[in-house]
Amino acid sequence: MTTTWTIAIDWERNGSFDDTYNDVTDHVISAQWFLGLRQPYQDAADNSALALTLKNDDRRYSPEYSSSPLAGKLVPFRPVQIQSNDGTVTRTHWRGWVESFQPTVNRYGQRVVQIVATGPMQFLKLDSRLSEVCI
Repeated sequence: MTTTWTIAIDWERNGSFDDTYNDVTDHVISAQWFLGLRQPYQDAADNSALALTLKNDDRRYSPEYSSSPLAGKLVPFRPVQIQSNDGTVTRTHWRGWVESFQPTVNRYGQRVVQIVATGPMQFLKLDSRLSEVCI
């Protein structure tokens, strides 16, 4: 059986990864993720992270490009997930939220975008910084 991978970003933030343009799998050049544990017996996990490199020939993933079908949606905190399906079971390998977009400036060569996403630790750290400010 063939395993099918799906990498999706919920651009509308509606809890569904099935909307138009959400499945970015066909645009993926590379995907590297880290789940948080760097060594055996680590007491607490570090934040998980994902680094995606996507083809951006049509500038779809360029935040400054106002003609993009995703214009206005290319902002942080969009949910991201990576899943695989072996024909029997669908497994979720990574979930998190977009942190940043970095499109390359390459007018005549291959256009790509680097998307960095992180896990829930970013929200926990933000919350602790806010509580320090409020005290």
